[in-house]
Amino acid sequence: MKILMPIIVILLLSSTVVNIARAGSGPLTVGMEYQSLYLARGFDFYGEDRGVLLPWVGYSKNGFGMSVWGEMSPDILVGEAISPEKEWAGVDFNTGYRMNFMEDRLGVELGTWLLWYPNDRNEQEDRIRAYYEVQGTPEANRLVNTYDQDFVKGYVKFTFPGLLLSPGLLYTQQYFLSDHGKTRSKDASFYIILSGGHSTEISERTDLGLGASITYFRYDPAEVQGISEISLFARLSTSFENGLGLVGGFNYTIVPLDEVAGTNPGNHHKFHSTFGIMYSFPMSGTKAGSP
Repeated sequence: MKILMPIIVILLLSSTVVNIARAGSGPLTVGMEYQSLYLARGFDFYGEDRGVLLPWVGYSKNGFGMSVWGEMSPDILVGEAISPEKEWAGVDFNTGYRMNFMEDRLGVELGTWLLWYPNDRNEQEDRIRAYYEVQGTPEANRLVNTYDQDFVKGYVKFTFPGLLLSPGLLYTQQYFLSDHGKTRSKDASFYIILSGGHSTEISERTDLGLGASITYFRYDPAEVQGISEISLFARLSTSFENGLGLVGGFNYTIVPLDEVAGTNPGNHHKFHSTFGIMYSFPMSGTKAGSP
């Protein structure tokens, strides 16, 4: 039942976004994305290079955007998910507002994310209990200290479309909803992403995008501080007159920090692919962002 919770919430929040779009006669897009590996600031959230499904629905109008995303392993749908996949199955809710200045040569976006993982505490407890069972620890000596992984993020993003490679700079501050052993107010958790890229029109409805990004991440709970991710990517997207769109991509990521990648040398170089399908309703727009 708890595995079904993210799916139920995605449907409820998605219907809310749809109703808002209808009320405002604004653009609405729905889609599904698959990533063969889910990296976030260099961390492999789902473990063992496993893929993730990201269903989403988004609404945007006059610079304002909102979207609801799901995060789940395909194995959850067939009842074969491992513990990390169950723990990180979640729902992400985003709102953002974009403004343009200097004759559209400067873009500024302000926004928030709420990331909710309803299964995380139960999965932590199960792993701790399993460890105690293996160790043969007496019941009186067992300490099950868990906490929610849910957190909120606030961000500001600057883009410079008029410059070479359209550079962008994103600053994001994270704030955990759980107190994490009374360390929440003391532990720093933020990241900065510098990115750039170029898009080429291959045909009237098909574009090829090439880009790169570098991420500085400070995350005190895991003693992480430094360049956590360097990524190169290629994206091919196409759209059709009926509102349907397809996107596919390939990513190569370097994860420099042992604290993020682990000590296995193979974990410092990651290759993964992305495929997505979306449908835009007649007054279609774009989603505010992605987690």
